[in-house]
Amino acid sequence: MKNIIKLTLTLLFLSSPAFATTLSVGTTLSFLNINDPDFEYITNRDQLQLSSVSLGLNQRIGKTPFIATISTNRLINREVSREVRSKKNGAIFTNKTKTEADSFTLGYKIGRYIPNIGIANVGVDKSIYYAGKLAGEKQQHAILGIFGLTYIASKDISISSTITLPNKELNLESGVVLGINYNFGL
Repeated sequence: MKNIIKLTLTLLFLSSPAFATTLSVGTTLSFLNINDPDFEYITNRDQLQLSSVSLGLNQRIGKTPFIATISTNRLINREVSREVRSKKNGAIFTNKTKTEADSFTLGYKIGRYIPNIGIANVGVDKSIYYAGKLAGEKQQHAILGIFGLTYIASKDISISSTITLPNKELNLESGVVLGINYNFGL
């Protein structure tokens, strides 16, 4: 993944100024259907996450309609706290999760729409608390397949939806991420 990001950054920054480059700043709302082997969420609503501020760089590839995008949520990222129930004994715990994601997508611009496919390098730090005391910690990492659709609402605003493919390492059955971005021309 690091080599892909390095190659993409090289292509983005060494490209001719004649090609369109934009910087985007936005926020996302995620719904992740996670089937944890040890815990269950009290409600599905608890799986909704207003997670972070994302930063992205979009580069048109030559004079083609292809657009490469790299993005991250590492700069400003919010920890999400949810109540979970132990599948072993029914005890209620507090699960604090912080998810960091770096992604690379390749899209094809069709009018105001950009369908895209890509990969996301995802790290998850979990802390489990019982009665206010730390009961355990866990770190997980995975590469996820993603595909989505971006709608260019105006010169400055884009709206995106992304679907994540299932992943065993994260116990992820499915996921949907909705985002809104403000785009700056470079």
